[in-house]
Amino acid sequence: MSNPINIKKVAEMAGVSVASVSRTINGKGGVGEATRQKVLDTCRSLNYNPSITARKLSSGKDATVGILLSKNDSQLSPYVTLIYKQLLAQLKERGLVPEIVYEDKIRSLGDIASSCIVIGATKDDPRLPILDEMTIPFVAIGKQQQGWWVAPDEFMGIRQMTMELINRGKKRIAFVIAKDEEEVASNVRFQGYLSAVESVGLPEKAIVFEGKHFQGMHVCSHFYRHPEIFEQVDALVCNSDEIALGILEVLKHREIQIPNDIAVTGFDDLPLVSANLTTIRQNLDHIASNAMELLDKAKKQETPYGVVSPVEVVMRETS
Repeated sequence: MSNPINIKKVAEMAGVSVASVSRTINGKGGVGEATRQKVLDTCRSLNYNPSITARKLSSGKDATVGILLSKNDSQLSPYVTLIYKQLLAQLKERGLVPEIVYEDKIRSLGDIASSCIVIGATKDDPRLPILDEMTIPFVAIGKQQQGWWVAPDEFMGIRQMTMELINRGKKRIAFVIAKDEEEVASNVRFQGYLSAVESVGLPEKAIVFEGKHFQGMHVCSHFYRHPEIFEQVDALVCNSDEIALGILEVLKHREIQIPNDIAVTGFDDLPLVSANLTTIRQNLDHIASNAMELLDKAKKQETPYGVVSPVEVVMRETS
């Protein structure tokens, strides 16, 4: 029986150390270009491909899909972490690897990836025309007027949530969102909220706070500095779970009954931390799988279209 191909065999055949092979196939530094190429050539000759990382190294940018974050995104944000996990699973099935790229490095995409998925794409997103100019096939996660996109049904989800609050007797409902370059009126979730309150003649109220990253912390600060808000509302429809959980943290220290005095709702249904929160659940697996299917079509230059992913209103203790 022949010996199985492993990292030691590759090192022996290439005439280099095991450490050099390990660092090469794991994409780490500290290996000279000549040694790196020798390892990759040996891996190919032995048909040894231990990981997706090695496939990326040997195939170059053709095996790499850029995951493009916006100025407002952080790799540490709960939503980015969750959608990235789902995308990673889809990419692995196709033998592809992700490369996270921030908006300010968008021009580097052409050197490292053959296609791209745009996270958190908004109306008139400045990243999209740049990608068009660079002729990089891409799919936007976020509803667009043209091109390839997939998005949760944010409008209907928030509208249904707001109507449920209205049906439960809430009449002073406000929408809470972090300040962004996009006008609040252009935000799809705000539009869903607005549609609901206008349909029954209730007043609209948008509470906008400063803080792009770690929004739970920033919304806490905002409500601590403006406690009068709690006297003006009986329900808070939040743009994300992170915001809703921040507000609930403030309410813990006040004599306010949830949800009798004030109901609080979120959007995302974050695992574990949102267990008691009324929220809207996205099907991230559905979004990720459709994003990859659309990306395959985009690469083939087929006629573009978008996919709306259904959402689910989840009523819990905070409403």
